[in-house]
Amino acid sequence: MKTCSLSEAKSRLGKLADAALEGHPTVISRGGKLLILKAYEPRTLTNLILWLMKGSGANMSCLRTRCGKGFATEAESFLCG
Repeated sequence: MKTCSLSEAKSRLGKLADAALEGHPTVISRGGKLLILKAYEPRTLTNLILWLMKGSGANMSCLRTRCGKGFATEAESFLCG
């Protein structure tokens, strides 16, 4: 696994991202703390959308508008049990 500083990672982000997508993660250090740049493969499209919604603060009406009512209904049942 490669290791680099944050400033080095910023200048080579495209190449590091390509390597991560090919299965070669990189450890990035910043102020004595470590992060790992690696590919993320969600198990389902629903999991990916829900993860994106959580990070963006989106709600179900936003999901209905962007992805269609059928998908929003599936995501809503996934969230609400």
